[in-house]
Amino acid sequence: MKVIIVGAGKLGNKLAEALINVNCDVTMMDISANVLERITEHLDVLTVRANGVEIETLKKLKIQTYDLMIAVTDSDETNIIICSLAKQLGCSKAIARIRNPEYAQQLDFIKTKMSIDHIVNPELATANEIIRHLLKSYTFYSGDFAQGKVSMVDFNIADMTALVGKKIMTLDNMKGLLITAISREGQVIIPHGGTTLEKNDIIYVTGTKDNIDNFARLCNIPVKTKHVKKVMILGGSKVGYYLSEKLAALGIKVKIIEQEQLRCEYLSENLEGTLVIHGDGTDTKLLEEEDLSSMDAFVAATGYDEENLLMAL
Repeated sequence: MKVIIVGAGKLGNKLAEALINVNCDVTMMDISANVLERITEHLDVLTVRANGVEIETLKKLKIQTYDLMIAVTDSDETNIIICSLAKQLGCSKAIARIRNPEYAQQLDFIKTKMSIDHIVNPELATANEIIRHLLKSYTFYSGDFAQGKVSMVDFNIADMTALVGKKIMTLDNMKGLLITAISREGQVIIPHGGTTLEKNDIIYVTGTKDNIDNFARLCNIPVKTKHVKKVMILGGSKVGYYLSEKLAALGIKVKIIEQEQLRCEYLSENLEGTLVIHGDGTDTKLLEEEDLSSMDAFVAATGYDEENLLMAL
């Protein structure tokens, strides 16, 4: 498989490394010569110093011979244009990273009109995973299929002893649901009707929310498992934005502490049901004044890993 990655940042680097490990022919494009030089020292890839929106460069690379275009530059708009151009010039498939919350409600439109095959949003995926842990829910992933109408959910068979030893084709209460994958001892299995469920299997079920909730009830798994009512978020990043938006929609009181005033103004204007505090979230006095001790959960979502670790501690 021939793959071209535009944007040689952290994500582009990791993608290249992963694709090389599965014997893909990888080309990396970026406007920074220094970044590309560092990459060639560690990875066996073809590097091209250019802007991904340059049509002549794409033609010289014979983009029509590539199986996949992945655009992961810092600009959502640039990623959209790059993928659209690549598809129009003959590239088989295109994937764009789009992170801006302002585009979140129109991703399907963008995919259709710009001929993009798949859109990834790492910040939104991170927020979904944090919510799963906060609510101690059985939901593994949701909100990415059919505008949120369809979810993928995980269930631990250890909590559903009646299903142990049964073949998938014999399961009751699966109307409108599909077991898409099974995680067993660290391995992912794509099941079929004759697959037998074993103790400690994790099954991934796809379906509508109502059908999944009904299945959970019939299996005596609590559907409403919300354990938090008040959450404090450190950092008004994109992760903090998505997290606040989703938690507020669930009726949870959210308080964000953000250091940059302009970002605070943006958050307060675009988030409903969220209290935005302008201040240094690493200041313990401020945290005490904002009644941290009364919060059910604290989420560190700044752009600095070290700060997140320290403040979580």
